[in-house]
Amino acid sequence: SGVRVGEFNEWVPGVTFLAKKQVGRDLQDVVFADRRNPRRPVLISARHGQIGTGTNPEDIVFELRDGAVVLHDDHSDVMRVLRFETSLYRLDVENLVGNKMHTTSASQEKSIQELWVSSHDTTLSAKRHATYTITLQRKFALPTATLLFALLAVTLAAKAKSGARARGFLYSAGIVGAYYYLGRAVELTARNGNIDPVLAAWAPNLIGLCALAVLLIRLRRTAA
Repeated sequence: SGVRVGEFNEWVPGVTFLAKKQVGRDLQDVVFADRRNPRRPVLISARHGQIGTGTNPEDIVFELRDGAVVLHDDHSDVMRVLRFETSLYRLDVENLVGNKMHTTSASQEKSIQELWVSSHDTTLSAKRHATYTITLQRKFALPTATLLFALLAVTLAAKAKSGARARGFLYSAGIVGAYYYLGRAVELTARNGNIDPVLAAWAPNLIGLCALAVLLIRLRRTAA
């Protein structure tokens, strides 16, 4: 369902897939390129192909029929073409994207119920208690922030003059960037015990509400 026929699909970095036509599950005129190893890139073309899962649910398997594999060895600068009737090409998605999960902390992987229990666990250290409390509160603060961004966008659009599209883009990028960096700053401060964790989680939203109130007042004065 994720294949866009007639377009290059790059689901993971360095792996590109193109299918010219699709009839049911059958993909036709397929081109598959794996450039993850720049010294030995792999190019596969096939008349037909299907995409499915392997033995492990984390695997993506490309079942290709009536095609050829082009291999290039950077050391010897030799091109080899291997023709096949049926070929299975497996991508271990868990290993391909697993390194991105290292940026996710253990607290972010917990459910709301687990975070609630951990945030009220008196046996934890103050730093861990603050981390769980902030993570729990931000699960509610971040969805609320999207509504706040929308209200700010409407207010800025009402104030903007014609031809101020570029300025509006800069304002939008500045608001999102300020929200992120402010949230990170107060989160680190709360972990060190210098501010209440609940206040730290909601501080960017509160500051955003203050900014919205100022913009509304200015807009009202301008309209008057």
